[in-house]
Amino acid sequence: MLTKHFPFLDHRRITPDLVSRLQNLADDCAWLAQDATFVTARLRTAPVLDLYVPLVTPVGLHLVGQVSGHPRLGSRTIVTSQLWFADPDGMWVRTLSRFYALGRPGDDHDRILTSAMLTFDDRDEDN
Repeated sequence: MLTKHFPFLDHRRITPDLVSRLQNLADDCAWLAQDATFVTARLRTAPVLDLYVPLVTPVGLHLVGQVSGHPRLGSRTIVTSQLWFADPDGMWVRTLSRFYALGRPGDDHDRILTSAMLTFDDRDEDN
């Protein structure tokens, strides 16, 4: 039973917030496919993630770093929700929840953190 080990797969955990975030992600995906210049406008109000490093968990790739200007979390260390898109030039990422402008990579940015202990669901820290 997959949901025993990966509870985020259980359809009973779907919330209106998750549906909204997935719809927003799909809309941004459509925009990215047509014209990626729309990202410039999104980055004007996006939080900045600095000193970030990648983290692989059972639900995907995340970033851990120092955020500033986050609409709910302010300025502190966070683990983002799953990454869906990244700028090849390293200027931004799009997570399940939002765009982030990227600051400086962390000292060990070439090292990928892994954790089987961390699990994330529709209540990820960067909502």
